[in-house]
Amino acid sequence: MKYIGITFGPICRIASMARSTKAIWASSYIFSYLAKNIIREFYLTRKRKFLLPQWSENESNTEQTVFEPHNGAGLFPDRYIFESKDDDFTALKEKKQEVIADISEKISRALNKDKAKVQQYIEKSIKVFFVEKEYGKDSSPFDIIKGITSSLDILDCEDLFCEEIVDGENYFEEFFELANSFLMADGFGKREDDSQDHRLIKTIFEYSACELQEESYWKKFDLPKPNINLVAEQGMPFVGKVDKKVQDRYMQYHNYIAIVKADGDYMGDTLKAMAEKGISIYNLDKNLLAYNLSVIEKIQVYGGVPIFLGGDDLLFFAPVVNGDHKNIFSLIDEINDLFNKQMENIGLGNNLKLTLSFGVSITYYKHPMHESLDMAEQLLWDTKNSGKNCIKWQLRKHSGQIISGVLPKKYTDFYKESVKLIQDNSILNTGKENDRIFSSFVYWINGHWEMIKYAMDTDNSGNKLGNYFQNSFDEQIHSSPTFKILKEDVFKIFVDCWKKVPEEILKQQVYGILRFILFIKNCE
Repeated sequence: MKYIGITFGPICRIASMARSTKAIWASSYIFSYLAKNIIREFYLTRKRKFLLPQWSENESNTEQTVFEPHNGAGLFPDRYIFESKDDDFTALKEKKQEVIADISEKISRALNKDKAKVQQYIEKSIKVFFVEKEYGKDSSPFDIIKGITSSLDILDCEDLFCEEIVDGENYFEEFFELANSFLMADGFGKREDDSQDHRLIKTIFEYSACELQEESYWKKFDLPKPNINLVAEQGMPFVGKVDKKVQDRYMQYHNYIAIVKADGDYMGDTLKAMAEKGISIYNLDKNLLAYNLSVIEKIQVYGGVPIFLGGDDLLFFAPVVNGDHKNIFSLIDEINDLFNKQMENIGLGNNLKLTLSFGVSITYYKHPMHESLDMAEQLLWDTKNSGKNCIKWQLRKHSGQIISGVLPKKYTDFYKESVKLIQDNSILNTGKENDRIFSSFVYWINGHWEMIKYAMDTDNSGNKLGNYFQNSFDEQIHSSPTFKILKEDVFKIFVDCWKKVPEEILKQQVYGILRFILFIKNCE
């Protein structure tokens, strides 16, 4: 039997051209569009048996759901492997040229440019490589996937040596900034000429400051929702004379956006374990697709934008805090839970090693988007070299100051209590006096670490540490309910996680989390 493998790229290089939210979305979705329109011929028309991804059990049971619009989310990964018959390899070459010609025509028309030049540019910018290999009838799907994946890895190393782009001929960069396009029409199921399409992808500030648009936010302060224009007055959202009580509710985190990338860990081990147990790859891919569709809704309800969801790969951007005052780490935790629960259906039981790692880049809304995207990619890459199954995050403030940390999920208690610590204590400000208490406590923790260590090492029940906390914070100013929540959450982490988590990790990550909380509370 012959099998064909296909790989698409270079996604990161094309994404580096993005300068806005809609450009990041378009730079990613164009690959999903390209893959969908090439694969459709072999998946739906020729009904070939796909090994990767395997959305259906056999060639007579096709799954069309993935080919439908899903609120702009790209669901098509960058690699495919299917059983080859007849003239498939030749047909694939022709289909590739047909789709690229079609994309070139649509882009040249949208930009009013010469089609031949646009097509030449696209052919020099995008990689669509494929290979055909023959395997014996006794070859397992795992061996076929492993063998062809290895060949695709080699092909991916073959780069496209683009000539220097002449001014006015960077067609992707120009096209990605269009409000209306065939990508919008395809991704959202809208007409290409729909005048409302440009509102489907909002400005960065509209996402980062989405909380200001919610009446519920202002009700918490007994204030009517003010006149806010987040489009025309980015960074200055209030129109006309504004009461100081209103202005004080414009927090620094409203100026920051989170870009999140995720990727599965131990996928190779998972496929191998499935092969050993005789479990069809369909069990994995159908559950990954179900997970993808659930995550799309989860991100959008939070107030973010799903960019790409291809199996275990994920890319989205979202506000640091949303309209319900839920923070980005709570959203990531929900996504992680969705993934874990869906993967339980594969059938590996206790042999399942598959986990998710995240890279989270939080930056000022005016910071170059492609740099924020690169940082999210780097943070995700770092998780692969530092134990996997964790969240590595970085907050780069407008001043250039960096706050960062790692949440290793293998330390379950520490991870869950850290997420709870952030959510419990990201509550809205209760006054400058409380802000100073919070700030003092955070820096007190860092400065008194040796005493905390001594208390816990000599009495892991927490009695000594409890007494030390009580004696250090026994004044009237420390009696506020909000401060008690913070103190009790931190105390619980120390008691529950001491000796279970390496001391250096505990110290660094608790301090990083507390600094993030200060940032949210506007007292960092």
